[in-house]
Amino acid sequence: STARLQAQPYLREFTVADGLPSSNIRAIAEDRFGYLWLASADGLVRFDGRDFRTWRTENGLRDNELWAVHVDARNQLWVGTHSAGLVMLSADRRNFRYFDQQSYPQIGSNRIWAITSTADGAIWFGTENAGLYRLAPDNSIRVFLPEHGNPRSLPSRAVGQLLVTDDGQLWVGTQNGVARWTGGDFERLPLEQLPSPLINTLQGDQQGRVWVGTSRGTVVVQPDGQIQTPQLDSEPGKEALQLLVQDSRGEYWYDTRGGLGLSRDGHWVSDVPVFSAMARRAVRPSWMLGYEDREGGLWFGSMDNGLWYLPANWRQFTHLQGDRDNIQG
Repeated sequence: STARLQAQPYLREFTVADGLPSSNIRAIAEDRFGYLWLASADGLVRFDGRDFRTWRTENGLRDNELWAVHVDARNQLWVGTHSAGLVMLSADRRNFRYFDQQSYPQIGSNRIWAITSTADGAIWFGTENAGLYRLAPDNSIRVFLPEHGNPRSLPSRAVGQLLVTDDGQLWVGTQNGVARWTGGDFERLPLEQLPSPLINTLQGDQQGRVWVGTSRGTVVVQPDGQIQTPQLDSEPGKEALQLLVQDSRGEYWYDTRGGLGLSRDGHWVSDVPVFSAMARRAVRPSWMLGYEDREGGLWFGSMDNGLWYLPANWRQFTHLQGDRDNIQG
């Protein structure tokens, strides 16, 4: 194997020592001003490129434990809490507004797991055990629940993942499979074609595919609806588990058995060492998500090891490594 110069990703770690309120980062969203917002297990966090600022109960939040964060087309910030419902932080970031069981009786749970928005201006949010909701621009709320004997209804009351693809399609990940909203009802993926009904991740890619990460492996839904198992190879013990993010260069970043993986060709997954300066050793974070910011920087949130960052220009830093990545499988 001939050696060649190749850029090696070196991730920077952010922890509680850097000002994060928690090492458990569950969601990331970027607003129109370029601020990065994080939903953590102990507060809402804003990163301005240098410092972290945290909003907690003393700053107007009714719950510090958060599951989701989303920025809509009007630059309003939406936050899913563990016990206080859906929160909207106004575009000027001064006022909180709550959408919860107390103010909207049709909302069946104050535990909000997922949030997204569609081109018609609606906010969609998924709950732990009370279905999926559509909040219209006029603030009317519609609830979607599983209906016995109706295969075109929501697959489960537990909705943990929402994805709007580049072409505007809404995909819903539940604890009983995946469905696509047709505008009138839900088109479910056949459960027998999923490795597990428990959906952990939904990610779209530039080819118009949807990557469905389950508790027992990943499948890819092609644009024509065909469901396939991705053919990914790696070193033993470094197998890809689920897609975290595809970056704007078209490269794929995976959660792997070894930690983090990178694939340039969509087949061979290279191991990306994750070295913690705090721990002074390589670590294996439990990844929650990957996110690319508008400058091409990559962010990875973990359940236990904080936030990790890879600058957009990381490829300018090279080191010598074997030529394995060049092999076309």
